[in-house]
Amino acid sequence: MENLLEAHVAVLANVSNMFQEDFGVAIADKEKFIAYFPASDIDLKTKTGDRLKPEEALYKTIYSGIAVNEIVPMEIYGVPFRAITYPIKDSNGQIVGGVGISKNIEHLKKIESASADLFVTLEATTDNVMKVNDGMQSLFSMISEVVDVSQLLASSVKESDQIMSLIKKVAKQTNMLGLNAAIEASRAGTHGRGFTVVAEEMRNLALVSADSSEKVSATLLEMNHLITRIVEQMSKIEHVSKEQVIATEDMAAALEEITATSEILTDLTHL
Repeated sequence: MENLLEAHVAVLANVSNMFQEDFGVAIADKEKFIAYFPASDIDLKTKTGDRLKPEEALYKTIYSGIAVNEIVPMEIYGVPFRAITYPIKDSNGQIVGGVGISKNIEHLKKIESASADLFVTLEATTDNVMKVNDGMQSLFSMISEVVDVSQLLASSVKESDQIMSLIKKVAKQTNMLGLNAAIEASRAGTHGRGFTVVAEEMRNLALVSADSSEKVSATLLEMNHLITRIVEQMSKIEHVSKEQVIATEDMAAALEEITATSEILTDLTHL
């Protein structure tokens, strides 16, 4: 039995260097530790001759025959670590001791915590981006509606301009009729005096109509220019808004993928 345990001590003394891994190694018989090689970043202060304690993983393995892989809390040794133990059996299958490996998990704890924080942050960011995307889509819809209304308004102004052109034409014809009527009234002499008044009023009405239609046409023309500019600017805004919607959708998709990867990382680093 002693030769078997001594052989394990001899082999495991440099096993950490052999595997290029920093971990501690402890070998014990059924009562006490017979060797301990601490890791560079964790020293459990175990000494040769220290008796095994029931709460220790190595004790559980030696007296159950079952290998153990567990996280040892900070309360036991003052530092948390992963303990991996397996029993040492002789040629008859009898347990004569056990080997324990201790590996510092402080850095893994930090990675686990950072991964969890990253996952939470990414979830919140993804949610915010989705809200922004919803807002951009709503804005895009409203801008598109404004563009449509502006185009309808521009069309209505053009129709109004056509109506004013018709009014100008009627005013011109009315003026010509009034002029012809005045000429005929002057030929009729005293019999055409009443008709002369009517002809004069017709000409005055035609002149007022023509002048008013000119002013309205000028106003409509200015309105048309302004509406055209509005439509052009709103079309540009609509284009930019559409690009932003696409960009936020791409960003949301990328964040969802990153969040999913972060969740996998969190699961992998969960101790």
